[in-house]
Amino acid sequence: MNSTKTLLRGNKDHPYHLSIGQVILRDNKVALIKKKDGFTSLPRETTYLEESFLETIKRGALEEVGVIVEPVKYLSSLITSFKRDSNTVIEKTTIYFLTKVKEERKRDPSGDELDDVVLWEDIGKAIEILEKQNNSESRIVRLVENV
Repeated sequence: MNSTKTLLRGNKDHPYHLSIGQVILRDNKVALIKKKDGFTSLPRETTYLEESFLETIKRGALEEVGVIVEPVKYLSSLITSFKRDSNTVIEKTTIYFLTKVKEERKRDPSGDELDDVVLWEDIGKAIEILEKQNNSESRIVRLVENV
């Protein structure tokens, strides 16, 4: 990946990261991504400098979940942090959208997404899973409880 694509990824010289997250709905169920280490989250994708939010939404849904989505609305955002390495703390801003599945396709994961498992959970169960892990994305899912 060239440096222009990953300018928003965060590194020791520029410790800021921008991602797009989604509450993807299909038949009143929410897509969650379960990592190999057991951590579960909403689908999120790093934004490339050259792409729009809509392009990131579509790319992320296809790569991580294997669906073509239609954005419904902007939901909220979260600012969190993580360690890129032992000395670099990255501030991560994730902007969340509600999206609905239009079509299912073959999942196209890359890199650290290869071992991920996609879970489709009822909204209440998704909130419960995220809350058990102290994942603040549970607040984002709560925004769609009455959709």
